[in-house]
Amino acid sequence: VDTEFGRKTKIDQTSCNTDYSCLEGDCPSFVTVELPEEGAPKTLREIPVPPEVGDPDPAVWTGTHNLFMAGVGGTGIVTVNQVLGMAALRAGLHVEGLDQTGLSQKAGPVTSHLRLSDQKTRSGSSAPSNRISPATADCVLAFDLLTAADAKYAGFGSSDRTITVASTSQTPTGDMVYDPAVRYPDEDKLLERLDVSARELTAIDGLAAATALFGSTAAANFLLVGAAYQAGGLPVPARFIEEALEINGVAVESNKAAFHWGRVAVADRAAFLAATSSAAVPQRSDTVVPAHLFTGSTLGGATLELAERRAANLVAFQGDRVAARYIALVQQAWDAERELGGRTEFSEAVAAGLHKLTAYKDEYEVARMLTDQAFLDAAAGEVPGAGKLTYKLHPPVLKAMGRKSKIGFGPRSHVALKTLAKAKFLRGTAFDPFGYAKVRRLERQLLAHYETTVAGLIADLSADTYDTATLIAATPDLVRGYEDVKLRNVTVYLQRLAELGVDTSTITIATTPERS
Repeated sequence: VDTEFGRKTKIDQTSCNTDYSCLEGDCPSFVTVELPEEGAPKTLREIPVPPEVGDPDPAVWTGTHNLFMAGVGGTGIVTVNQVLGMAALRAGLHVEGLDQTGLSQKAGPVTSHLRLSDQKTRSGSSAPSNRISPATADCVLAFDLLTAADAKYAGFGSSDRTITVASTSQTPTGDMVYDPAVRYPDEDKLLERLDVSARELTAIDGLAAATALFGSTAAANFLLVGAAYQAGGLPVPARFIEEALEINGVAVESNKAAFHWGRVAVADRAAFLAATSSAAVPQRSDTVVPAHLFTGSTLGGATLELAERRAANLVAFQGDRVAARYIALVQQAWDAERELGGRTEFSEAVAAGLHKLTAYKDEYEVARMLTDQAFLDAAAGEVPGAGKLTYKLHPPVLKAMGRKSKIGFGPRSHVALKTLAKAKFLRGTAFDPFGYAKVRRLERQLLAHYETTVAGLIADLSADTYDTATLIAATPDLVRGYEDVKLRNVTVYLQRLAELGVDTSTITIATTPERS
């Protein structure tokens, strides 16, 4: 997911395959939550009752109705096809279906074809193919926008007949997961590809809406089904779709409610948006802008927004002194820019890059983040009936002693972690017990080098050097991960700086093993 501080990884509790491989790395951001063996609620909240909406005009079709679905493996596309097929059978229609999963088991492209015909048409002709031909779909359900907009699948619709309902939820590809530099394509351009082959297009952020309504993404698909029905894209009466959901027997009430809320999305958009607007989230302790530190500052625009949020984080990270030092350097970058005109890319890059290298995730910061009450509340809210919370950590000191896997720190460790977080005043001093680790020494080197480099860029900033200076200032975005992963990324970072003409000889990456 994209956050204020860049792209982060979040587990979708609904689609997680629970192999727990995420716990094997060095990243300290994972916790486990134990559930009671009996009595845990099945949902995070009561199922909301949708407002009543009128029936849509009957879908116009002559003999055969073609429905094309596109999504990714593991998200229930095949199940939707089966449910709609069952609904059509109960409505007295003839059904031909095809699921094309290929080798997809999880996250790969999956398409489903569903052809419906009345018995009169069926009895008077040869059996139709169960595969829809290009440009013949009467309805397209784009459960995954990226898949549906692919050239191989976008052509199944037609501008003179197709009703398309698309989810705008961004499901990352494998390349996006493994390479943070790979960005999700522009949403508007993807929708344009579908709109070209559609008579009518409805877009819904299915995952976000389902989460807002039900506390999970499990029912997201039937939001789209409901929208397609209300838009006139499905020739099967609503009662038969509900009967098919009951026959399917999985999360019946949630899926039926999602179907009705999908209808509301088309019939009463304002009511739908009001019901699915993001709920207020607990405020973290590192989000309060330190206004007193910006007294006299002339920062403005996007640079000010970036600096305020990051200064707030730095106050929680170490205190006012570090935050003030940060603001001062960003202000210098801003002042240098003002002499060149109205561009702000350089100061924005400094605001982001300086923060990234300043607020490194050491033991004190990890302890602070894990014991922040907003985090604890959010963790409890992710799972219905959440009980004992266990931190899964792999402290570098234990790793240096030969410990190869994470260990669990239960509720009793909370007090110790709170105490550790308060000991942040030791960070970077001679009394810092963690400061002698090679990664911590390197992190301090990177910050000092960046501050010196940016000071030089500011001194020499001109119209000719501006673009290169901005690239250099933004390079810290390459520094990601923890421990060994971070060391590898630092090597890439230094190589990139060298390519941009920056001297990195003062930075040394220790290669000898650490000893306890």
